[in-house]
Order: sequence, then C-alpha cells, then structure tokens
Amino acid sequence: MTQRDKQREASRLVEFTNSPAVEVALAIGFQQLAGLGTVELARLWQERFSRAFPKVQEQPRVEMAIEQFGLPTPGPVFKFQLLETPLVPRLWFLNSDESQLVQVQNNWFARNWRQQASGPEYPHYPNVRGLFEADLSGIIEHVRKSRLGVFKPIQCELTYINHIPFEGSAPAHLRDVLRFFAQRSPIGPLGEPESIRTGVQWIIAADGEPIGRAAHDGRARHSSNR
Repeated sequence: MTQRDKQREASRLVEFTNSPAVEVALAIGFQQLAGLGTVELARLWQERFSRAFPKVQEQPRVEMAIEQFGLPTPGPVFKFQLLETPLVPRLWFLNSDESQLVQVQNNWFARNWRQQASGPEYPHYPNVRGLFEADLSGIIEHVRKSRLGVFKPIQCELTYINHIPFEGSAPAHLRDVLRFFAQRSPIGPLGEPESIRTGVQWIIAADGEPIGRAAHDGRARHSSNR
C-alpha cells in the first residue's frame, strides 16, 4: 500500500451505529479584536444568535495554547498582567435544550454539540462542521460590517468527548479497564486509585512539514461506592 493509499484509508469517516460521542467542539483562535468588547458581544448575540440561542451565560476566558514544533514541551507558566481595562469574558449562547452551544470571546470562537437527555442524537461531524462554518462566517461578517478590525485566524481545534460505559456490572477495579495496571495487588501504599489518566500525541504533517497535532486523552474513573 502506497503512502497516498494509507492517507486515503485514514481519511475515511468512521460511522457508528451507536456513537460514543457525548460532545463535539470545533474551535478557532484568532488575533485579538480590541473592538469586540462586552457590549459588542451582546450586540452580536442580539443581532445574529438570539432567536436560535435564547440563553446566555458568562464564563471565564479560554487561554489558547499555541501549537509549536521543534521546541521542548514547556512546563507550567505563571502569568502576571497589569491591565488598563478588565478582560472581556467568554459568552455562551445556548439553544433551548442546551444541546447546541456557541462560545465567543474577542480572540476565540467555538461551536459545540452536546448530548442531552431530551435532546437530539449525535448529528455527525459534517453537520457540526457546517454549523461551525455558518456561524463563523456570520461573526466575520459582523466584524467587517461593524469595523471592529481584521479577522486573522491563528489556529483551529477539533475536540471529541466520548463516554464508553460498561454493559452489565462495572469492573471492580480500574486495573480491569486499563490493563497496563494489571497487577493484582493494590497500587502503591494508598490502595486503589480513584482515577487514572493517559495521554498520547501525534504530529500531523503535510509535505513533510508539521501543521498540527492529534491528541488522545484517556481517563478512567472508579465509580464504586465502596
């Protein structure tokens, strides 16, 4: 199989009869727009989103981590800022059943589908991407018409959150789920851990140059009430 055949095979969409996805989010970071302040975000909601998204919530800002290549992975960073004006918050615009979510701040935008007990089933990636593209186009048009600056994208993100429940009785120990913790004796002097988290990253390349990363973050949590 040639490299192109491998790429074509890998690019095929995976279809699930019963998808494990409970949330999908497409996001884009862009150069900060000073004109897109709190008042302008409220006007954006009123003019373009209020009919489909009647609920509004204020949330802490997202601090976007810029992907870098060829450099050591940075450790924790402590930031201290002196600001002349307060930071513009992130606003959530939610539809009636809260299964659709728009997130906006002055340098970041995201479009989410979230599984809700009374909401629709997973609409699949092409539908979520279509909504993302339509809403992002609306925001860019609002920025242009209101003369808030020039929209300059920096990077984009795609996030899937999958819950994989166990049918029947749940395993008694986390080591029965994550087999690399397969020893039968308690793990360490504190016994069975409450949760375990694993992470894997891959470089995404085009024409031999890195353009992004794919990451898998796995978590297992012990839900026993023992």
